[in-house]
Amino acid sequence: AGQRPVRWFVLILLILAGLLTLLRYVVAPLLFWRAAEVCERPHFTIVRTLTGEMHDGGHLKVQVRHYAPYLVAEVYLPKGLSEQQRRALGFRQVAGYIFGGNGKRRAGLYGQWTPHWHAIGHEPEKISMTAPVQCETGSMPGTPEERAAETIKVTFTMPSKYKSLSDLPVPKNRNVTLRAVSEHYAAVAGFRGSPPQPSKIVHVQAVIETALEEVGLRPQSGHGVMVYQYHDPFATPNL
Repeated sequence: AGQRPVRWFVLILLILAGLLTLLRYVVAPLLFWRAAEVCERPHFTIVRTLTGEMHDGGHLKVQVRHYAPYLVAEVYLPKGLSEQQRRALGFRQVAGYIFGGNGKRRAGLYGQWTPHWHAIGHEPEKISMTAPVQCETGSMPGTPEERAAETIKVTFTMPSKYKSLSDLPVPKNRNVTLRAVSEHYAAVAGFRGSPPQPSKIVHVQAVIETALEEVGLRPQSGHGVMVYQYHDPFATPNL
């Protein structure tokens, strides 16, 4: 009879562990996935679809997309950190900007055209989260960085309600910069789960470039590979 309280205690612990596991790996991922799905995304149209051949004999679907202009907030990352540290550092700094680490511009022409120290008020402005989070690597053809493919910049797209850079609130963190991205074409290949490893990025880059060359297209020089993350891989694995 004395063992019954112990058995009930163990049973309760097992039930609680099961509920926590369900919350972590089922409920929370679905909530994060749903939140990411309703985020605003840059507008694009698919111009054409190509097929690239992987080293293992598989095929890679490559979309050539035309993107409309949009605004971004971004952070360039220092060297000397691990890949995980670089991405986390970049994400925290840009997320800090959109979640209130900024100065809201005063209304009217005064807020748009006067210097920053006159244009901003004391109240911060919360900016809606968008997708995807963009991580640019240093992998460019013909350079030693091609083997490292380290993340050098983390970028958030700004909501479309902001029509110009002068509409955006001013970052308090000097590492965060604002930039207007003009309309452009991009060759895109999808992935699932966690962000691909640097070696995978380099391989996929080569496959995409070969697919483009076969149809007479060539990527613009001076740009790294952009890794677009639409969902948090920690919360929504393999979606």
